[in-house]
Amino acid sequence: MKQRIYMWTMKASRKANKSMGVTHGTPARTTAPGSEEAPGIRDNLERRVGPARARVTRRYRFAASHRLDSPALSAEANRKLYGKCNNPYGHGHDYSLEISVEGPVNADGLVVDRRELDSLVEERVLRVLDHRNLNCDVPEFEGAVPTTENLASVIYRRLREHWNLTPRLARIRIAETDRNAFEMEAPAA
Repeated sequence: MKQRIYMWTMKASRKANKSMGVTHGTPARTTAPGSEEAPGIRDNLERRVGPARARVTRRYRFAASHRLDSPALSAEANRKLYGKCNNPYGHGHDYSLEISVEGPVNADGLVVDRRELDSLVEERVLRVLDHRNLNCDVPEFEGAVPTTENLASVIYRRLREHWNLTPRLARIRIAETDRNAFEMEAPAA
């Protein structure tokens, strides 16, 4: 059985609120459904614009506390540099973390298996950071100031060390408040 595909030209009616008028249809091509000659949407897209690539971003949340205090600075210099973030008792944030991956769209129409990405982020990042004191409980901050810029670097390294997903890790964005967000772009592969 052959399927006839028509291309229709639509023209707007001259009067407002009138229905669209259809001009004569012309056959575009004739193919058998499901045949080699009847490419899928993705095949057509790839022929026209090249292989489809996309960026996918997943958002995660975790809570952690920290104190910004550099052992290389005096108490006064720390207070001046870090302000209220130098509180001796520390303070906490509800962080919003975005992980972006980039790669080709696979045959299933996906860039990444979201369950695999979620599992990696849970194991390598959230279990280590959620409800923790970054100064005391995270080994990477021993002797380092746990600024959010440094936190983004730690998260990036933790993910890269165990990255086994097909798309590349493209970007990390972490927000500690509504006003403060930090982004780290991964180098292009």
